Amino acid sequence: MRTKRFILLVPFIMLFHARSVAQLNPEKIHAVVDSLSRQLNHFYVFKNEAEKMSAFVQNQLLHKAYDSITNPQLFAKALTKDVKSVFRDEHFHVDYDTVTAYEVSGEIEDIPAFVEKKLNQEREKKFGFKSVEILNNNIGYIEISYFSRLNQYSKAAADSAFLKVSNCKALIIDLRYGSGGSPEMANYIISHFFAKKTHVNDIYLRKENTTIKYFTSPDPSFAKFYNMPLYVLSNHTTFSAAEALTYQLKSFKRAKIIGEKTRGGAHVVSFQPLGNGFVADIPFGKAISPVTKSNWEGQGIAPDVDCEAKDALDLAILTIETKKTNPKAVVNTVQKK
Repeated sequence: MRTKRFILLVPFIMLFHARSVAQLNPEKIHAVVDSLSRQLNHFYVFKNEAEKMSAFVQNQLLHKAYDSITNPQLFAKALTKDVKSVFRDEHFHVDYDTVTAYEVSGEIEDIPAFVEKKLNQEREKKFGFKSVEILNNNIGYIEISYFSRLNQYSKAAADSAFLKVSNCKALIIDLRYGSGGSPEMANYIISHFFAKKTHVNDIYLRKENTTIKYFTSPDPSFAKFYNMPLYVLSNHTTFSAAEALTYQLKSFKRAKIIGEKTRGGAHVVSFQPLGNGFVADIPFGKAISPVTKSNWEGQGIAPDVDCEAKDALDLAILTIETKKTNPKAVVNTVQKK
């Protein structure tokens, strides 16, 4: 997940600005490793792990483990591997990406044109609402591919999606291919399912040593969803903000989760520049459920009904149509088809 102040949980800032970078040399390698060490110690969500990560890559540098690498992409992969060997965090990675490096550098010349370009790109992707349908027997279906940063345009896209299925007898939210994005959008979506203002999530920020609390904002326009049966489809690749929505709905017993255990990424991240065209996606905070007092980091979210992801939609539909309460009986019915 990415938070609002870093624009946001999935890198939305992509301006095609090419800058040539020569092959790596020991001086550049040293500079990038030093920068990564500083950024880890400054931002990474777990201070003790950050110190270990930093010490390890510095030791690798001291022993010339990177000296023979001249390809920037291979160097980025080596740094990612080394950091994760100390403490595996699915959100962390280093990239050689001159476009993103330019964007996070704060050197964008024409900001209005940049913002308009990004907005148009999000429009083309329907602000993450990939598919909105009314299936047979009046079953609503919304597939979310990512969680767009929250603004008037993405709100309108979300409202349009939910209004289309507001008269259905049940709703399926398909997150089997859902990835990261904005926790604000995840919070906006979950607000549709609560009649009262509810504390649904916290995000702890290590650097500031503070916690951001997320509450639902009920809207009477969507009152039909307050008691509508809700099903969420999951996959082993369901990740980050998609997991946040899944975890919150499951924790409050507001939805039945059908499919596979999710990937396990509960941290919020932002890109940090490392210089010479390199950037690091560094987790700087973590989600904490007010219900469980924990999160799904590293372990994923177990579904209520375990089945192969490819069968999850059929299983959800059959569960709605037959009103069966025995998950095994429904799974067996689907598998026999």
